[in-house]
Amino acid sequence: MRKRDGNTRIAHRLRRGFTLIELLVAVVAGLLVAAAAVSFSRQSTRFFAQEARIASAQMSVLAGFQRLQADVSRAGYMSTTDMTRDYNFQRLCAPQYGAWPEAMRTLTSLKIDSTSPNKIRVAGNLASSEMFPVRAIEPSGGGHNVYLQVNNGPMTRAGFLPSDTDSDAAFKNVFRPGRLLRILDDQGKFEFEVIKTSSYVTFPVITTNGPLPLRGELSMATSGGVAATSAPCGIGGFGVGVLASPISVVEYQIANVSTVSPYKETIYHADYKVAAADDNRTELVRNELLLTNSGTEWVPSSASEIVAEFGVDLRVGVWTTRNPSGCTAVGKLFYCAPGANAAATTLPATTDAPGLAVTGPTAIRSLDLRLVVRSREADRGDDITNAANPLVSEGFMFRAPMPNGRFARARTLSANVALMNHRGDAW
Repeated sequence: MRKRDGNTRIAHRLRRGFTLIELLVAVVAGLLVAAAAVSFSRQSTRFFAQEARIASAQMSVLAGFQRLQADVSRAGYMSTTDMTRDYNFQRLCAPQYGAWPEAMRTLTSLKIDSTSPNKIRVAGNLASSEMFPVRAIEPSGGGHNVYLQVNNGPMTRAGFLPSDTDSDAAFKNVFRPGRLLRILDDQGKFEFEVIKTSSYVTFPVITTNGPLPLRGELSMATSGGVAATSAPCGIGGFGVGVLASPISVVEYQIANVSTVSPYKETIYHADYKVAAADDNRTELVRNELLLTNSGTEWVPSSASEIVAEFGVDLRVGVWTTRNPSGCTAVGKLFYCAPGANAAATTLPATTDAPGLAVTGPTAIRSLDLRLVVRSREADRGDDITNAANPLVSEGFMFRAPMPNGRFARARTLSANVALMNHRGDAW
């Protein structure tokens, strides 16, 4: 046993162990490999985060742009392209036209504000695609109550069912107070008035702020000096069978909504804020404009809607058949680049008369829209020069300036939107 134990001790002594230097080299090599792995992981994570941010910006600009296109394409839908022109051409019956609010008398299907970025206002039937048959119209204070027929196709398709407990909310969502009510009478003319209230509790009823022109109620003074029964225009009888529809007015603009609920408690709240990224953030905002009972201007509703986060630019160009100053002739049309010249084409026509060339918004054939959305955080350095890399090139923006002097990546979408609802007026 002793001899065997001695041999074991000799065998252990003959085995070679790691020296301190070798251990240090192994540890350092392992640290280098780990550091390289961490650095590679960090760079990969940063790269994928940047790509995720620009992908988010791309999805935001797509969703917002599609919403903008959809509303612009319905400009003038079941509405008027130019209220002033239609009145001059006797397309509408409005004995009280002079007493209308200025905003209502000068309503157009489109209005462009040449501020930078641009603002665009669209008027049309954006809440429904139906015309609702009227059951009766009767006086109510200074206006009229318009009762709609029930159990018909338009009411059913719109979801206004007598037995449905949600019909009142759905009805008020379409015939919202502050919107305009348009009526197509049996003579083919239109009547307009502001919606004061609406409800569908027992039956669907819309109350107007001002009076509608019923031929049986028109006085000699308001009907051109002729008897009421011989009035040149107006709704006959109690308005049975005339068609009613709402008109909405919405506005798109690039704006900061940090003081507007619910955004000030959510995306603009300090708990969600990213330093140097949210300090100057703006959005593409959609706002419905309402005409109050006593007001003379379109007032934004309290419910601003963000349709594209981090929107930084909106531009609108105009294609028209008229020959405005500062615009470029392209074939038989004229192109007005975004700015004051494009905005001027949307002003109401004041010189139109039968036999003369069409002017004003009615002459507009299509719009060139351009929307730019940036990523949330800057991932481009501050050493980019505008001389070598312009901020805007060929109408497209690929980077957006940030408060810290750096740049965030941007995406630009553009499209030409035909105004098909202008076609019946001048094409």
